Amino acid sequence: MTKQDLAARIWATANELRKNIKASEYKDYILGFMFYKYLCDKELDTLHDAGGELEDIKDATENTEALFRDKLGYFIRYDDLFCVWKEAGVALGAKEVSEAIERFYLGLDDERRKVFSDIFSALQSGLTKLGADAGSRDKAVRDIVDLVHLIPPTSRDYDVLVDIDNSSFNDSLIPAFLTSDRKL
Repeated sequence: MTKQDLAARIWATANELRKNIKASEYKDYILGFMFYKYLCDKELDTLHDAGGELEDIKDATENTEALFRDKLGYFIRYDDLFCVWKEAGVALGAKEVSEAIERFYLGLDDERRKVFSDIFSALQSGLTKLGADAGSRDKAVRDIVDLVHLIPPTSRDYDVLVDIDNSSFNDSLIPAFLTSDRKL
């Protein structure tokens, strides 16, 4: 997929969602899902670096979760991983995403709680804006997940490579992007 194809897909998804949300709110959903995908990918990279496989997350013990929290500051359980959402297809909906984000917040260590506060508010409680009924909201969620899945996280061709571990980025840029009342 070329950069232009990706841009066209992003635009088409935005046009589809425009009937339900303001244009200024679209970024809250896309960037929220992109950042969540990044966190999931970071967890899986950490797992793979330790010699583990995706299935190991499924059977994670409290000790395993604690190890991830010590290393990353968070743990995302198997069913809540972005790659699992992508594979879920029509079984994924707004309710599952909201519940996953709630579990994410509950599992944060104290240091990260402040950094992550309200970053995923659109994904936790704002998904009701994506449609008049559960079916249309669920379809919108699946469309966004499909779109975000297409965005390569480390490709310089798409200008999306970012050092999320940089604390100034965490403390200022992400909240600014995800807050509709701020302009960059």
